[in-house]
Amino acid sequence: MKKIAMLLMLLMLPMMVMAKDEEISVSDYKTTGLEETLKLDGIDITYESYKENDKQVPIYLFWGNGCGVCKNFLTFLDSITDEYGKYFKLVAFEVWYDANNSNLMNTVSNYLGQPAGGVPYIIIGDQVFGGFSESSEESIKKAIKDLYDSKEKYDVFEDMNNVPKEVTNTHVIIWNLVFTLVSSATIVTVACVNNHNLRKRIDVLESKMKGSKKNA
Repeated sequence: MKKIAMLLMLLMLPMMVMAKDEEISVSDYKTTGLEETLKLDGIDITYESYKENDKQVPIYLFWGNGCGVCKNFLTFLDSITDEYGKYFKLVAFEVWYDANNSNLMNTVSNYLGQPAGGVPYIIIGDQVFGGFSESSEESIKKAIKDLYDSKEKYDVFEDMNNVPKEVTNTHVIIWNLVFTLVSSATIVTVACVNNHNLRKRIDVLESKMKGSKKNA
């Protein structure tokens, strides 16, 4: 019976591992908001007032501290905050000095089908801006406002977490079926072997008893 229990545990191991798949959570990574990111990049804040709230839509920014183009984008954000700050909040991931954030950028960009060739890599809803220039300013402002006004506010992290869950649940269901079939077959096989061995022992005992009666 101990062997059976050990075998069943080995069969369950992959299912247990799959059940432990974790969601990607922004809180697990080092991020900075608008004010802190501007200060980190040495940008003088010019907006008069800004407060974050739950109604604002996130701008996910993967950036490098010391990147000139990133600084241009952050300076642009500072310049529109008085007008657009009520619509957005910045969630910035520094990737040049943080390996975890860098890996996350690759994961997210590959998921979106637009691999990051560098920074800044900007995500607003389902829109991606690889790099930044003056020509993209109006598009970025429109993306912020459109996402804020949208009834269904797309968030890449929520979307990424939905897919692995469905895949994992499907795998677990399939593995549960396989596990049930294999474990049942194993138990039946072991029981048959035990019954066969028991039958042989009974036959031996009966044979001995018959021999004893003849000798008597």
